[in-house]
This record gives sequence, structure tokens and C-alpha cells, in this order.
Amino acid sequence: MLADIEQVLLHPEHSPAAFQTATTVGYGTTLSQLVNSTAPDKGVGLTLSIPLRNREAQANQVRAELEYRQAR
Repeated sequence: MLADIEQVLLHPEHSPAAFQTATTVGYGTTLSQLVNSTAPDKGVGLTLSIPLRNREAQANQVRAELEYRQAR
């Protein structure tokens, strides 16, 4: 076990693929891995927020209408 660790530490070319850092990772590489199914994990997220009742906007509108009526 110790000999295996020493070999990996002293000779990086014998290390497993996960520990080799020969290439840089960028947006293009990540996208191509996602499309080619070579990435270990895949996921896509989407958040959609649709306010059904915008109470703050309604309160601001009522307040503005009251201020407008008082100013006349």
C-alpha cells in the first residue's frame, strides 16, 4: 500500500486518470463532456417565478392613488 502511494506521489504519470491534471477545464470542455456523455454527473436546473399576486405593487398603487387624490 505504501509503495503504491509513493509511486503515485513520485511519478505522477503513473497516477490514476482522476488525479492527472494535464488539461485545463473550461466552459467548452464542460459543455462538450455534457453533450458527449463523458461527464461523470449531469444536471440541468430551471427556476421559474411567476407572482400570482404582487401585493407590494398593489399596495404601492393604492398608496399612489390616495396621495394623488389628496393632492388634488
